[in-house]
Amino acid sequence: MLTYDLIKKIKDLGFDCRIPALNGPYMEIYKIDEAYNPVVSIAKVYIDRLYVFSTNTDAFKALPEEVRKEIFDVLVAYAYTPIEDREPPNKYVYKHRNLRTANGAIAYLGFRKKNKKVYPTVQGSYEDTDQCKVEITDKEIEEYAKEFSINLDNYIKTSYYEELKLWTRKSF
Repeated sequence: MLTYDLIKKIKDLGFDCRIPALNGPYMEIYKIDEAYNPVVSIAKVYIDRLYVFSTNTDAFKALPEEVRKEIFDVLVAYAYTPIEDREPPNKYVYKHRNLRTANGAIAYLGFRKKNKKVYPTVQGSYEDTDQCKVEITDKEIEEYAKEFSINLDNYIKTSYYEELKLWTRKSF
């Protein structure tokens, strides 16, 4: 299970996640309870160790059994995931140094697939869409650049996942 998927599943259950800046390297699952305590810790799972998580909190024990089971199942799945498989392969986006879209947005290099044929394009979003692949691995960009004679000097390579990692350092 990817760390991103862990976060999404926990949020879908109505809880929040964070990596405490000083106490990491674990992901804390918590809820906000203004009446009792601003942050109530529910559980934690280590992001740099296999098979290690904790549900040893009074708040976890007080949850309805169905909710406890769902959180427990998510934590077990993540704890079993090999550490190297918890993060997706490094993907990058390529911002054009000078071009902008018709509405003035940054132009990102993308690749559309139409009629079983791939061709390069630019679009105003840094995320993949159903029609256009923008998040690209090093291997893919090498192949595309060669196939389509793309001069990558015209683009600024930016890590897509570094943005997500910065995001997980904050409270969700």
